[in-house]
Amino acid sequence: MVGNPTSRQIRVITVGIINKGFTFKSGDIWLDELRVSNVEKVNAIAMRTLVDLKLADIGSISGNLEKRDADFHNVNDRWGTGGNTLNYNFQTNFDLGRVISSEKVFSIPIALSFGKNENVPKYLTGKDILIGSESVPDSLVERETVVQKNSSFNFSFKKNIPSKNWYVRNTIDKISFSYAGTNSFSKDFNTKFRKAYTGNTNFSYSQTFNIEKFGLNPFGWIGENRFLIGRLAGLKLSFLPNSFNFSGNTSESRTNSLLIGGIEKPVNAFNLTKSYQVGFTPLNNLTVQINRNNVNDMRDVKSKLSMFTGNFGEEVSM
Repeated sequence: MVGNPTSRQIRVITVGIINKGFTFKSGDIWLDELRVSNVEKVNAIAMRTLVDLKLADIGSISGNLEKRDADFHNVNDRWGTGGNTLNYNFQTNFDLGRVISSEKVFSIPIALSFGKNENVPKYLTGKDILIGSESVPDSLVERETVVQKNSSFNFSFKKNIPSKNWYVRNTIDKISFSYAGTNSFSKDFNTKFRKAYTGNTNFSYSQTFNIEKFGLNPFGWIGENRFLIGRLAGLKLSFLPNSFNFSGNTSESRTNSLLIGGIEKPVNAFNLTKSYQVGFTPLNNLTVQINRNNVNDMRDVKSKLSMFTGNFGEEVSM
């Protein structure tokens, strides 16, 4: 026997006789037929479960779970997949704003999902040794198992109905916030682990100002009936801003992987983007907007809460 033979890979059997001597030989060769004995006969099952729940107009829950044995196959297939698989996924969505107030004052949608795909092969890779046999250590079973996991979390906040309170109407009512994050993990025969995280946070504040009563009408005394220069009577000048918009976005990603017998390879990125926009209407039909954008690298910032104290890391572009 040469190498690590496995009967699952046999396609052709060739038998021959080699004369290693220097004289001619003749005779009869009898080759008995080959038979397979103790053929493995196993039962295999597969199952699937689905869940779909609707919670009125507040939210929903859905999910599925599927388990399949290595030898299970459909009518049109001759063989199973060769691996015992377990897959499940669950998702839930609900609007927290509907729980807080039935009048839809707030919009706070929240979405959560997680799933897992696991495949445990019936035999060791390239061999006829059953994974479940006593001769196979748990450490080798763990290495042969292929796993993929993922999860995500998303939510946003926005106030829909203006408040009667002046302070709330000009602060909370003008704010919107959202977050989206995903995590993933995977491993296989060659990879001990691979982890990844991505997260995005958005914050925005938008305000408009009624500055009409603060405008100047320097030519109002001319009167609209004056020839040629009558149009100047309706000209208004304004030097105050009529709108202000601010948005902040953080984008973070972290990956780390380790091959069997290799070294870890972490890669991180964390950027903060700030955008400012101020609008003016200095003349009746003239609009001016001033924009400014900044991008900061925050990988060296120890705490994300440092942003609230003005520590934005290193500025990389503007």
